[in-house]
Amino acid sequence: MTQQNRKISLIVPCHNHGSLLERALRSARYQSGLLEVILVDDASTDDTAAFIREQERADERVRGVFLTENCGPGKARNEGVRVASGEYVSFLDADDELLEDAFLESLFALETDPSMHAVKAHEDFFDPVKGWVLPSSDPRYQAAVLSSVPGLLVRRSTFELLGGFPESRDFCLAPGGEDVAFMQALITHFPPLGSTSKACYRVWSCQGSHVDRFLASTRLIETGGFEFVTQPNDEQVVVSEALTAFLDKVESRLSGLCG
Repeated sequence: MTQQNRKISLIVPCHNHGSLLERALRSARYQSGLLEVILVDDASTDDTAAFIREQERADERVRGVFLTENCGPGKARNEGVRVASGEYVSFLDADDELLEDAFLESLFALETDPSMHAVKAHEDFFDPVKGWVLPSSDPRYQAAVLSSVPGLLVRRSTFELLGGFPESRDFCLAPGGEDVAFMQALITHFPPLGSTSKACYRVWSCQGSHVDRFLASTRLIETGGFEFVTQPNDEQVVVSEALTAFLDKVESRLSGLCG
């Protein structure tokens, strides 16, 4: 693929995942359409910064961004996009990996359909202890995919219109939520959201991860769907309020741009 056809900036936020970055970066290096990988060190205290600087020297496509204060994945991703050069941006978590030809379908869809703003890849979910979890036949699968940003390929211009991810510290609480907030805003204001025909992204789950907590807080029901079995705690209420505030902000922003 020629340099002209390399249009994707891949943003990888990382906080104390230095030992796992090699797997994530290895999965990204030879992806079709990849222009650059931007590794954002979110004020890690392990060897993350040293690993990133080593990779910058070894591969001209790797760029490091070093934050001096731990801000959470939302702001880390925004900082990565601010220095990105690609027409499209995508996101990879430091403890996950891209599968073969991860961008092939998504990039083709966006290049051939100007009305489409983003494509969300199917995912597979693997837990080193439990094995494969959350198969695509599980009613919770789609909810999990659409509530996470990794595996998304989005036009950079669309990302900027939305104003990026929320940076409120409320989203740094245990429940997270910045991915949910961004995906809801994207789906609401810039449909349709494209999809791939196969899994292009692998989530590595473990005890206490977002996927693990999601599965523990839900159960399947006889009608074929699922329901939550836990009551919202104080942190979840705070995140829910922050989510509403972010969506209102996006609505106001886009209304102002249209006006």
